[in-house]
Amino acid sequence: MKKKIFFLEGNTDGTVGGSYYLMYDLVLALDRDKFEPVVGFHTDNFLVPKLRDAGIETVILELPEPFSFRVPVIDSVLRPVKAVINFLKRFVFHGFRLSRFLKQNEFDLVNLNNSITRNHFWMLAAMLSGTRCMTHEMGINDRFDFL
Repeated sequence: MKKKIFFLEGNTDGTVGGSYYLMYDLVLALDRDKFEPVVGFHTDNFLVPKLRDAGIETVILELPEPFSFRVPVIDSVLRPVKAVINFLKRFVFHGFRLSRFLKQNEFDLVNLNNSITRNHFWMLAAMLSGTRCMTHEMGINDRFDFL
């Protein structure tokens, strides 16, 4: 039986670089008799139609917009409140939504491409859904936050 693997590019700023190409080459080289790849991005990019043309299901899963107060002075004064709201909105609640996506698609593995420091909500989603998860760092970091 084929193993269904979800490959997610962790880059969120729209830059298409080496990690995209590495994932693209890896997915195209998989033995399709053994693996069923699905690729996810946070933003649309020129690799989406190339992957789809190659017969690989590709999805765009946009991130929730960060919360901020409309009045700059209030936004600055209530920065700790904003941080809590964004933690709940962009990590906890988004992680629960993504766990439903993983369960519905019955993935055997989630491969988080590009960053250990930016894929926390996907790691949470994998834990909540019971899906095995691996993540790797494509850049150079000299520090990692508590998450």
